[in-house]
Amino acid sequence: MNTQPQLIFILIAIFGSICQELLYWYELRNKLDAKENKKLLHSKPYWVITFVMIVVSGIGTWLIFYDKEVDFPNKIPFVLGAAFPLVFKKIVAALQPRHLGDLKTAKAKVEYSFEDVSKIYFK
Repeated sequence: MNTQPQLIFILIAIFGSICQELLYWYELRNKLDAKENKKLLHSKPYWVITFVMIVVSGIGTWLIFYDKEVDFPNKIPFVLGAAFPLVFKKIVAALQPRHLGDLKTAKAKVEYSFEDVSKIYFK
């Protein structure tokens, strides 16, 4: 069994996921001065979750869409890999309970747990 086409498919999907994450941070470029974003940038749990999501996006894209009988052009796994984390985030966000509170009185945290970061990442 030749695994090279599968590996290439996964790597292209991972690259698509990385590009999506970079576009997300580019979109936030004007908000990076906010305390919440600065703390998030320096949060190890956030980067661990981000790295895991990028890898899971590539593997998940491969598990769902790869077909050895179909010769995919390289742009297909790229787009699917970029879309995978967005769809996954929306599914997780839809399943999480929401606690509404007064945003004006909310205080920024100094440290983030994995649970805190997952709530921020998947909102």
